[in-house]
Amino acid sequence: MLDTFLYFTIIVLLIIFFIKIKSNILGIFLLISYGFIALASIGLCLFPNSELNISIITFLPYLYLIIAYLIFFAPFLYSKKDLSSSKVVFKINKYYLIFAFLYITASLITIKISIPFASLMLQLGDWAASYREETPVIYSNFIEYVAILFTSYTRLLALILGVLMFRKYQLLKYKYIAFFLILSGIVTQIFSAIICTSRSMIFEIFLLLPAIYLFFYNDIDNKRKKIINTVILLSLLYVLHFFIDVTISRFESRGIFDSMLSYMGQAPIVFNTQMFGILDHFLYGDYTLGNLYGIKSFSPLSIGGLWGTRFYTFVGWLYVDWGEIGTIICGLLLNLCCYLFIKKKSFDISDVYILFSYYLFLIKGVFVIGRSYVIQIIAIVIIYFVLKIMDYFSRGQRT
Repeated sequence: MLDTFLYFTIIVLLIIFFIKIKSNILGIFLLISYGFIALASIGLCLFPNSELNISIITFLPYLYLIIAYLIFFAPFLYSKKDLSSSKVVFKINKYYLIFAFLYITASLITIKISIPFASLMLQLGDWAASYREETPVIYSNFIEYVAILFTSYTRLLALILGVLMFRKYQLLKYKYIAFFLILSGIVTQIFSAIICTSRSMIFEIFLLLPAIYLFFYNDIDNKRKKIINTVILLSLLYVLHFFIDVTISRFESRGIFDSMLSYMGQAPIVFNTQMFGILDHFLYGDYTLGNLYGIKSFSPLSIGGLWGTRFYTFVGWLYVDWGEIGTIICGLLLNLCCYLFIKKKSFDISDVYILFSYYLFLIKGVFVIGRSYVIQIIAIVIIYFVLKIMDYFSRGQRT
């Protein structure tokens, strides 16, 4: 209990420190998110369940987590001047308008085919049964399948583009496109969460939307801020309702309070007690990259791990492959790559996209990163280079 409290206290002190030195809001927002999870971990120590042995918690794994957080979060803790929306150079061109049209069209298709399934699940309200069953196949043809994939893999780009179009210097005629981009990105995420019975997807949008908004806040005029505030507020209210409803349905037998604490607070404790320092060996890429070359099944017990299907933070995702030193090296390399982007005199939309893709990884990582996430990383890289090509042709010169 004392070790967990000390872990939480250090994160709080770091939040206060970075606020005092006026670090970037994105980094502070990340620390607050992880601090909230650390607070839930204290609650889980006070009201433990049978899945976690809190008696073997030690401080060293927590210290390692904190060091890793600081290294991986560092790009977003730079000064406001280095990482500022004012550096974003963006002009609406035909390529982005084509993407906006495609995304909104794909979203409408996705929403249309999702409504019957989502409505049925909402009416039944039996999220426990839905979770035990396989995710239903909602598409019936190739076009619907492509629409679902397109909205899923390009949702972050759609949200960023939508907010960029809302910036005060943009032409008013694009405000409706911007509004529908943002709205379709939110709605398709919510529908996906309902159909997959996923609280993590809901929590992800709960943190991502405010982060993007805060980054561009000073570049949006007051009238448009009211519109975005309304959309975000309504979305977050539903997000909260869905999160609680799914928890009540799926974990009523364990008690609502206990299940909420277990969900929110388990990741640091699981890393501490069921992963750090107890693995027989590391996998050197087979865990994070295994899906690329056919290694689908994996048992934590095969390497001495005890976490089963529980959360272990993004640090744990890397730790299984690369251990203590390798994970830190990964963080330093990512830090260097982000530094090269952040120190640029101006940002293209591709730069903003890649930075927020990394930010989204850290948001997801407050709980867990799945083994299939490597597919998402490949998609991110492809989209990044496509954006670079779009910028190249739109400006008529090499980026």
